[in-house]
Amino acid sequence: LGVVAEGRAGAAAHRAAQRAAKTRVPIFGLLRDVGARRDSAGRPHADLSALDADAALYDGWSVSVKLLDSDLVAAGGAHAKPLSVWVADGEAELEAAWRLGVESVITNRPRWASGVMARWRRQCERDGPWPQQPGPGG
Repeated sequence: LGVVAEGRAGAAAHRAAQRAAKTRVPIFGLLRDVGARRDSAGRPHADLSALDADAALYDGWSVSVKLLDSDLVAAGGAHAKPLSVWVADGEAELEAAWRLGVESVITNRPRWASGVMARWRRQCERDGPWPQQPGPGG
């Protein structure tokens, strides 16, 4: 259970509402691929300096799978913040999230994703863990 907030104002509003309700729910900062900085090949990348600056506002990040790469995972880990990746509906996207060790994956194909990950778990139990590799475009 958690809340996704976009920007500082959104996070502050959710924190205030939680204080008023005397409850605590994790707040995840939203990292979209739309409007993200792009490299020379046109691939979007998360603004890691903004992520560092806003780390205290959030309990984790909700990240477009298009932004997923090893640098983003390392930045989340440096702040001990989980990454929740959306929307992983293809095997390459799901595999990148799996290999990079994200906390959770959002998909429109949960039965399929569960079956694929169960197969991967069995493979890892048999052969050992997969090597970590860069995510899509990273």
